[in-house]
Amino acid sequence: MDGGPVCDGCCDASSSPVSYCSACGVHLCEKCWEGGAILHRKENATRPAAVIHQKTDPHKVRLLDTILRPSNYQGPEVNQHAANKHTKWFGMCCSTDEDRNPVLEEFDAYPNIISRSVRYDETPKCPQLVSFVGGTGAGKSTVVGLLIKALPPTPPTILKHQDFEFTAPVVGTHANGNVPTSADVHLYADPTTYYDGTTPVLYADCEGLDAGDIAPMENAAPIRNEVAKSDRNVATHHIPRQMNSRVRRLEWAGTDTPPPHELPAGVQTSDRAFIVENLYPRLLYTFSDVVVFVSENSRTFQHALWRLIAWGAKSLEHSVNQPALPHVILLLNRTSRDVPVTEWDVDSATQNLLIQANTIPSKKVKDLMASLGLDVNEHIPTVEGLIKRYYSTFSVMRFPQGDQHNLLWEQIQNLRTRIHDLCKRSHKAKLSTNMLLQSDTFNIYLRYALDHFAATLDSPFNFVKVSLKLHPTPGNFGDHVVRLAANMCDSNGNLDRRLFYESWSKMVASSIVLDHMRKTKQGWASGDDYFSHYQGSLNQAFKAFCTKFWPCAFSKGDEKCVNVKASHDSKGHQNADGKVIQAGSYIPDRHFDTDLVEKWGSFLRSAVTRFEECLRETPTYETGMPRRQWIAHLEIVNDFLRYFAPEGFRSQKTCFGCLMAVPEHHLACGHVLCTRCVKEIGEQLPTWQAIKMTECPLHTVPEAFPSAQIIRFNPPLAGVRLLSLDSTNVCGIVQLKVLQALEGLLPNIPLQAFFDLIVGTSGGGTIALGLGASELALKDCTSGFTDLCRNGFAHRKIHYIPIVGKLITRHRGHKFKTRRYHSALKDFLQDSPLFGYKSREHLTLSSDVKVALAAANETGQKAIVLATYNRAEMDTAYVFDHPENHKDELNVWEAAAASSATPGLFKPFLHEKTNRAYLGGALFHSNPINIAISESKCLWPDSALAGPDVVLSVGAGRSQKRSEPDSRISTYSDSFGSTNMPKGHRTSPRDPDMIWKTFMDGRNASETSDRYIRINPLLPEVPEAGDSGRMRDLQALPAKYLLCEKELAGLRKVALHLVASLFYLDSPYPAIFTKDSVYRRRGKYSTFISFPRLTLTLKGNIKCRFSEIEEHTPHIVALGAFLQSKCNGGGRVWFEVTEQGEESLPHQVIFHLFS
Repeated sequence: MDGGPVCDGCCDASSSPVSYCSACGVHLCEKCWEGGAILHRKENATRPAAVIHQKTDPHKVRLLDTILRPSNYQGPEVNQHAANKHTKWFGMCCSTDEDRNPVLEEFDAYPNIISRSVRYDETPKCPQLVSFVGGTGAGKSTVVGLLIKALPPTPPTILKHQDFEFTAPVVGTHANGNVPTSADVHLYADPTTYYDGTTPVLYADCEGLDAGDIAPMENAAPIRNEVAKSDRNVATHHIPRQMNSRVRRLEWAGTDTPPPHELPAGVQTSDRAFIVENLYPRLLYTFSDVVVFVSENSRTFQHALWRLIAWGAKSLEHSVNQPALPHVILLLNRTSRDVPVTEWDVDSATQNLLIQANTIPSKKVKDLMASLGLDVNEHIPTVEGLIKRYYSTFSVMRFPQGDQHNLLWEQIQNLRTRIHDLCKRSHKAKLSTNMLLQSDTFNIYLRYALDHFAATLDSPFNFVKVSLKLHPTPGNFGDHVVRLAANMCDSNGNLDRRLFYESWSKMVASSIVLDHMRKTKQGWASGDDYFSHYQGSLNQAFKAFCTKFWPCAFSKGDEKCVNVKASHDSKGHQNADGKVIQAGSYIPDRHFDTDLVEKWGSFLRSAVTRFEECLRETPTYETGMPRRQWIAHLEIVNDFLRYFAPEGFRSQKTCFGCLMAVPEHHLACGHVLCTRCVKEIGEQLPTWQAIKMTECPLHTVPEAFPSAQIIRFNPPLAGVRLLSLDSTNVCGIVQLKVLQALEGLLPNIPLQAFFDLIVGTSGGGTIALGLGASELALKDCTSGFTDLCRNGFAHRKIHYIPIVGKLITRHRGHKFKTRRYHSALKDFLQDSPLFGYKSREHLTLSSDVKVALAAANETGQKAIVLATYNRAEMDTAYVFDHPENHKDELNVWEAAAASSATPGLFKPFLHEKTNRAYLGGALFHSNPINIAISESKCLWPDSALAGPDVVLSVGAGRSQKRSEPDSRISTYSDSFGSTNMPKGHRTSPRDPDMIWKTFMDGRNASETSDRYIRINPLLPEVPEAGDSGRMRDLQALPAKYLLCEKELAGLRKVALHLVASLFYLDSPYPAIFTKDSVYRRRGKYSTFISFPRLTLTLKGNIKCRFSEIEEHTPHIVALGAFLQSKCNGGGRVWFEVTEQGEESLPHQVIFHLFS
């Protein structure tokens, strides 16, 4: 065996197998082991008599010794610390300002780990966190390293992914004394659960609790000069991003800030020891499924228990509605060999330690309770009861000293099994409360907690408030009802419970009647006849609200419990300050209880009946039925708003006008309404598909609506026109050149007016926003995009140094300066909400084109669509969502930054208002044509069957130098680097031309193929990402040299299609079916036989999309001039009317022009 151990007895390299004797420190083959008594006695002369000689696998010994006996921090250890920097999750450091105030840094360890664990086509995973805490030098990092490296027989899933190296902590040495090894909190992956199942286990290694302000060894390890060395060792492995995602100032740790509570003498809130012992526990306790508390000296177990209890006590009351308390394992490390054999069994060790703990004098227990702020006059619990106050379960495990290799190996596997079992129990508990955190939301919750505890250490973090922010778009009436109630809690949670109950119920009942009137329009029906249609979703809504959002009814004096039913049992009764008032189960309210759902249904049914009776007594000659119900509904709304401020009801997920739909239209007052409410409240303009809004139903006074507002809609029978722009960077100039050539073939009208929806990815999405959201003229958009590329794609100076530049780029994870690019985006695009009200004075072209961009979540598992519009949630292959609060909406430039955050080029984009991070959309949709088609069907379902009028897909150029299918993606694939891509995307179809081909092959065969045009110019050479010099060369090329004749012919065809699509049939009259007979010759003797015939008559007018309003007057003039030019020289312009399925000639309607 090459490199294997040689028998120390016979020195025969061929002897096999060879075992290691831990007691003697020698390798012996089978023959020498049996006859090696003299050698055993010689080696054992200085060892205790109790030493047992055991055969040990020498490979296990070598593996364990490399972890347990590291060298001092010299030479290669520096490289280990350099690599370990990439695993840092969060931690504190001093700011660069003059005061040197401490700040909290967050790093990319979590997304780096998760992005490699999940595939975009897999079921979402729910990560589970195991935190390792304890004193400095207790061996936390050693234990984590043993769990990661000392694996059982390799599972097949790990063998399949050997290209990924599982990083382990850098282990300290006794030579460094009490100096902490690693700083802050590092995150590692458990190899045994990383690829299997849906619950990957993550290990958090926390800095030692009692190191004081001594700088950890990690902080002293240089990194700049060691990048090349460490990079060579892992050249074929994934190099994660090192840069911090965000820096938060610790508001309570400034020198001029009062401390959050009384501090011991000589302690300051800015001290590292204070932050490690107070901030870190709040975060880790709140999010951990299991806590492993490592203690080195097993003989002083009382000290370890006291510290374990105190660590939990510092955190218990600093979160409310926590779904489950963590389980805790007390790991007694480096236990001597003379303990009884039963102590190596977890159950026996736990029971024996608790028996000893219960013998501790009550005075010492009282002293501990007093130090924790507990009432010492109440019944003194046992030590076990005190532990259970802070943890779900308690267990004890022991690790032996390092020379007992077999026993140590066995205990490592037992600890891993115990951790997995406890994680499963925690997962089950959270699943029962419906509060599982999936891989893409876990980090969002953590970021909200980081924000919270960076601002204050005293007030508790509330899980329910964050869950409301992340609540998905409602899918039915019941979800909208829950959303209304949740907003009521936020707006006025102190309202009397009876008034809350009645106000909510009346709004729901009135909305039911309104919806029924919308559907029937005439006649009356009893509430019993149609209430059952809503009852199922209402029952679910009531139960969901009572379980997830309504607090417990327990109170003690002035203190009220704030925990909801779903997460109450973990801590009992807690007040708003997080203090545990009293133990106990959830106490239901006499109004809001899941058992009272039938009573609530009866209350609603009675309210519906009362509203109907009032409507019947109202005269009908002045208003129609729906309008009359709106008047009655507005009275209910006004009564509702007496208790709740209108400003608190601005939802982007529920229309609070009717509770029946997702709101789509931002009003000038700030509220958002659905299309039905807008059309029923507003004034229909006679000349076009437009509504004039002069009031809002969510205001009690008309003066609250600042000014009249025009909302336009696509005509019902008009076709849809789509523009799709490929992913690109500097080659976006090619797309702009193509669009300029197209605009030159059209009337003198802005290009945006000819499209209903523009969809783009990365640079293509930035151009789409420039044209659609910012309404820039094509010329201005080209100029702005050129400046963006020139100023935004900035390399670091060191980038130009051969070899070193590439190593630094690989080390940092991105090629360009992200902040510089974001600054250039702000200069180019608007700093206004992506979806929100835009006053006409801020817009120049009066275009109503919608814009959508492709992006991905930070783990690379889900595709995301960001849009300037809102719609209901549909069954799509991507996520479409807007935040609940309009104040949390992405700005236009931020959406462009999110879509452009391509791995390898830029850092992930972190939206600080929502704590969501995004990757570039090219991971899924380098050609967003599938998004364009899908979104058009969601927005205009009536046109889904007929298909779009025009679909234009514009690429960013393909290279003449490459003929392989992947040649086009060279503009960004070289920067991706397959090792920097999230798992599952290395083989995903990223070639835009291949995506287009696949799309066309799967298209409905009945659709006319000439509606779909793809333009992707052939370039002499595709520039590298950020090559602004080559961009200028492309910009200087005339369109006739950039486009071949076939592509120019395609543009001319698109131009004619776009002009024709400006006209549509407006048919305000219902279709008329008539039945008559037709006589046809039949048979040998030519007999006339009568056949029935069904005739459809459809009347209407051919209209232009441009209306007669003042804003569109220049467009109409330009269109007339264009058509007149086509009629010059004897030409004609006409409309063709054909009957589908008939072979008869089309009927021509001549287009007459009048000057």
